[in-house]
Amino acid sequence: MQRKGKTCFSRVVPIVAMALFAGIGPPRKASGGALTVRHWAYLLQVDAAARAALENSAFDLLVIDYADTDGVPFTAGQVVALKNGPCGRRVVLAYMSIGEAEDYRFYWDPAWATTPPSWLGSVNPDWPGNYKVRFWEPQWQQIIVPPGLPAGNSYVERIQAAGFDGVYLDIIDAFQYWRDLGERPQAAGDMVSFVQKIASYARGVNSGFYVFPQNGADLATQPGYLDLVSGIGAEDTWYNDNNAQDPNQTAWTLPLLRMFGDAGGVVLSIDYVTQSGLIDDFYSTAQAEGFVPYASVRDLDRLTINPGHEPTCPVSTATPTATHPPPSTATPAATGPPPPTATAIPTYTPRPTSTPLPPRDALKKVAYWGYQIQSIEQPGAIDLLAESAYDLLVLEPTRSDRENATFDTAGMVARLHATGGTVLQRKLVLAYIDIGEAEDWRWYWQPDWVPPPAPNPYPDFLLAVDPDGWSGNYPVAFWSPAWRAIMIDGGSGNPRSALDQVVDDGFDGIYMDWVEAYSDPTVAAEALAQGLDPAQEMVDFIRSIGDHARTRNPDFLVVAQNASEISENIASPDDYFAVIDALAQEQIYFDGNADTAWQDKDAGDHPVPETGIGYSRQWYEAQMQNYLDAGFPVFTVDYARQPQNVGYVYSRARLKGYRPYVSLRPLDRLSESPRPGYGGVGITLGLWFWVAGGVAFLMVRGRRFFTQA
Repeated sequence: MQRKGKTCFSRVVPIVAMALFAGIGPPRKASGGALTVRHWAYLLQVDAAARAALENSAFDLLVIDYADTDGVPFTAGQVVALKNGPCGRRVVLAYMSIGEAEDYRFYWDPAWATTPPSWLGSVNPDWPGNYKVRFWEPQWQQIIVPPGLPAGNSYVERIQAAGFDGVYLDIIDAFQYWRDLGERPQAAGDMVSFVQKIASYARGVNSGFYVFPQNGADLATQPGYLDLVSGIGAEDTWYNDNNAQDPNQTAWTLPLLRMFGDAGGVVLSIDYVTQSGLIDDFYSTAQAEGFVPYASVRDLDRLTINPGHEPTCPVSTATPTATHPPPSTATPAATGPPPPTATAIPTYTPRPTSTPLPPRDALKKVAYWGYQIQSIEQPGAIDLLAESAYDLLVLEPTRSDRENATFDTAGMVARLHATGGTVLQRKLVLAYIDIGEAEDWRWYWQPDWVPPPAPNPYPDFLLAVDPDGWSGNYPVAFWSPAWRAIMIDGGSGNPRSALDQVVDDGFDGIYMDWVEAYSDPTVAAEALAQGLDPAQEMVDFIRSIGDHARTRNPDFLVVAQNASEISENIASPDDYFAVIDALAQEQIYFDGNADTAWQDKDAGDHPVPETGIGYSRQWYEAQMQNYLDAGFPVFTVDYARQPQNVGYVYSRARLKGYRPYVSLRPLDRLSESPRPGYGGVGITLGLWFWVAGGVAFLMVRGRRFFTQA
């Protein structure tokens, strides 16, 4: 028995991106108003645990990347949660590099490695994967801010769509590189113009949008710059790691930083000190200047709470009148042993011990998932599933096979629920169910059934033979009451439907294959002959699945595999978005043949065409973006064994914001090439595949260090 589907498709129509959350305005009305910051934090590796720590912290300004550690952009809802801290409304800024291109971002084209555009310069030797850019060139600026890319796709538009309060602009000092190189003597003025363009566009959408450059303090002398920005972020003012900064450098920088404060801006000071005495000195010295200090590690991969400098809520809830913390030169008095080195809250926490999240919330936090729909009944298979560090498992229920009718599926699910994943304390377990095809090894298949291609198939909901060559699989008239009874309602000799069995066994939800049945030519023709809209019938069918299951389990999850374009073939995409909790998509990049064994060379590594309408990488990526824009988790599974192909999938999928899994077509065991970072291990077999694929993402500019791909 084997089973997997392939997407069918029809037309592609773009959908509108998710709108900003309403009702939560910035704490000041305009870009020139006063901003009070008492404590700030700067973290560029934010996973679920780190995001929870940030939400619960007393920092009143946060600088984070616009995407999580998996490269998945934060949703508007997640940003709203970050804005509403225990002390009230806080400011959340999105990190954005405008002076270097980063090869893990959404805009990166792999072809640039061999045929770079004119604006792309040399690689930064200190941060592999980051490239100097001629930031004054229109082609680069169009990636960052409109006009340029299609509406909604520029970097600034993505940040604003997620509801961030402003941007924190890195590599502002790129103007120094090009000026000193002699290529662009007027580079300082070019950078001011670029920042002006970003601010003007963003504030045309949100008049209170903050713009904080990082470094490049000497732009303070450029006309109009201090009025343009909301303040500045300054690195390494007094310390270079745990070493004192060159005093000449500090003496040169301080007067320039003071100009930002004198103009009403906020100076966010970040020095990378980790020794307790140096931390105390940094905080007191920065506060004496009226700056807001934060000490952490240079990789910015953890939230640091420094003893003696913990963020606290103000005593009064009234808005403070000062725009900076009051200066203080006093060193806190010692009350005992010296304070320990700064306490770091890791952003990556395997198997957390907090109360498990409700399934719907947990699904959005899944970092790693696995998929197995054969051989689960084999000795040791459940042990491997339980020992795995996947947050989500999609599994064959197994007892739905006639030959395994006595399999203890409920016991399997209960055991897996008692184990954690890489991020989640309790694994999520979804049941694989083919809702669009009948399978001749299932419990419901009767001895007298006559399947196609016989001239008179019986029962009449059996319509065709699987078009991809999967033996024993037959597309059905899924709207048929008889098929619906098998899948949903039960009765008529089926006292417990396939869906009832799934709920009985304790699964968290259903993973539906062959949603694309609606577009199978034979199925669609039969629906039209009966006066039915096949796409709308499938949406209604899925709605009935969710409604039925949730009468018994209100948290039941409904995940659809493939057929992403169905949302565009009904009157309103929102009708489909309302009936699913996530989308899964197969073979965006590599596919395999039907009815293959694990070791067969054709079980994977068949490249999907790069371009074309329909079955192409470009088409799939456009479709997946619709769901990401609508706030859905997107899980992908590609079929590949060759290291360069596995590496390509993991790197490309992460850039696109997917949650990828690479396996082989039989899906009769867990992947032998897990994604880098799986299980919290820095070096895994998956990492070897990743590196062999030619992807250099371990260290990236913007102070980001990846232990996950």
